[in-house]
Amino acid sequence: MVGEQKNKKMASVVFHVFSCLLGFIMIYPLLWLVASSFKSNDTMFKNTYSLLPESWGIIKNYTSGFAGTAGYSFGHFFMNSAIVTVIGVVCAIFSSLLVAYAVSRVKFFGANFWFGCIIMTMMIPAQVMVVPQYIILKKLHLNDTLPAMILPWAFGGAFFVFLIVQYMRGIPKELDEAAMIDGCSKIGILFKILVPVVQPAIVSAAIFAFYWI
Repeated sequence: MVGEQKNKKMASVVFHVFSCLLGFIMIYPLLWLVASSFKSNDTMFKNTYSLLPESWGIIKNYTSGFAGTAGYSFGHFFMNSAIVTVIGVVCAIFSSLLVAYAVSRVKFFGANFWFGCIIMTMMIPAQVMVVPQYIILKKLHLNDTLPAMILPWAFGGAFFVFLIVQYMRGIPKELDEAAMIDGCSKIGILFKILVPVVQPAIVSAAIFAFYWI
């Protein structure tokens, strides 16, 4: 028994040491990135593997970084990213939610066909869509504008639709029927009955949308 306990303790120590080393290796690029922001430009690449600065340039680095470039500050760039991301996520999830509801709960001719068409678009690489999107946005005179960054996401995404549809299909339709008996409209069923239930799918889709946008 004593020998087994020693072996377990030794295995636990080895496991934790190995895990810490592996974790340090994985996080090292991030540590190097942060440490390099403290170094002066002259010494940043002299001793690449060292995390400790030979000479400090933190004030100059962060001052020039927040000053931005081409007459625009870092705050301007950050605000543009925030506007595009927030509006893009809201529009993408809202549109995907409407499409998912129509496909999974509303009966209409060709519902499965259109859902299949949506799923097939997931096989199209995003790079293939860049040129057509650029041509469309250029003809709409939206070049170099924030709407040009938002519109490609504004009408939902196939992955988000698929994610929400699969979740909605697991919800009993008796809930819809009970709500209709109480006088609830289709839009009311969506926002009052289904949205609270499918919140996990909506949150998951929102996280993916935030990351991608």
